[in-house]
Amino acid sequence: DLEIHKAKTWGKMAQRIAHDIKNPLTSILLTQQRLQMEYRERSPEAAAVYDGYTAKISDRIEALRLMTRNFMKLINLEKLHLTETELNPFLCDAVQQLSKNLPPDVKLDIKLNGHNETADLDQDQIKVLLENLVSNAINAMPSGGKITITANLAKGLHLSATEMEPHDYAVIEISDTGKGMPPEMLDKIFEPDFTATENGTGLGLAMVKKIVEGHQGHIEVESAVGLGTVFSVYLPVK
Repeated sequence: DLEIHKAKTWGKMAQRIAHDIKNPLTSILLTQQRLQMEYRERSPEAAAVYDGYTAKISDRIEALRLMTRNFMKLINLEKLHLTETELNPFLCDAVQQLSKNLPPDVKLDIKLNGHNETADLDQDQIKVLLENLVSNAINAMPSGGKITITANLAKGLHLSATEMEPHDYAVIEISDTGKGMPPEMLDKIFEPDFTATENGTGLGLAMVKKIVEGHQGHIEVESAVGLGTVFSVYLPVK
């Protein structure tokens, strides 16, 4: 089929481009680190000023690296590697990892419901999902704030028209105290070309939705301008 062939060719090309972007980024980062060592040694008093510039460069490089990683993952999302996973320890571990990269003015809390549900998850993909939702929350709080990740159990829900039987779901909520979004924005946020910040590529939330759907789950968002946003991710549990 011509369409499938075309899609595969585009996919291969996209992978090649993402790969070709990644290599020079690593090289730029290494060169910058050398430069930093040099000027810190030669002129410690000027280093504070220069450090401000190099931090900006590092920040942009990291954003590009994240973008290419996300892009590669978006292309490869078809393949699910499911593992039977106890949710509470998994979430605690993920939050511990995420806490390492938080800005100093952002606090991350986790609240678990006391149950410890088991779900079949692609752990890497769910980590990417959490990474993207936390990153989204950080971008929504330019002057700092609080992110809370909560896990609850919702029993006997009918979330899709195709389901004959009700299912039990783990509900993972990621809430922030950020600037929030108006209703007309909420309809568009999962589209691949949507971005709310000048740094965003829009791939993050499109990928989050794709990951949730790949797990036969469901995602909802509630937001109020000036108050913050809550993303609710529903994942089927055993």
